[in-house]
This record gives sequence, C-alpha cells and structure tokens, in this order.
Amino acid sequence: MIQELKTATPFITFGYGLTQMSVPGGTSVTVWLNTMFDQSVYSFQLVYSGATMVKISNYEYRITYNTPGAHNIYLNVSFSASAKDKQTLKSNTITVTTT
Repeated sequence: MIQELKTATPFITFGYGLTQMSVPGGTSVTVWLNTMFDQSVYSFQLVYSGATMVKISNYEYRITYNTPGAHNIYLNVSFSASAKDKQTLKSNTITVTTT
C-alpha cells in the first residue's frame, strides 16, 4: 500500500540510518532528511538548541555544538502558506552527544 505523501513522517539521520552520534565539541555533524517532499509545497524547519546551523538545502544541514551534553534535533515539515491544509509533520528525534 502506498502511503499518502501528505501524511508521511519525515525521517532524519546523521547518514547511513544513524540516529545517535557522539563527537567532540566544535565538530560539525550533517543531518539528512531521508523522506522526499515537494519543495514547492512544503517548508522545512530544523529544530535544535544551543548550536550553530548551516542549511545546505532542505535535505542537508550542518550542526555544530560547542557545549558538552546530549542534544536533540528534529525537523518540522509544513505545507506552504498557499496550501489549503496547514498540517505540520514532525520527524523522528535524533541525538548528538558532545564531549
């Protein structure tokens, strides 16, 4: 059965399906959106705290944490303002631990 795209849960990883990663502080990690969405209909917002982020594309983000600890990241995918359905889809949560 084909799941409708408008209800597909976004899935993010650090690559190769990794959803947890441990790195030294100040190291950049790449977050990938593995679910395909029509970029003309959806908007994308990576949710994180206490880091610097560089958006490469709607499917690739570079995050750098300088503070030690476990940090959670997820992505919201929303229909654009022109769409009649304003539903927001929340991705899985991934964790980067900095030392």
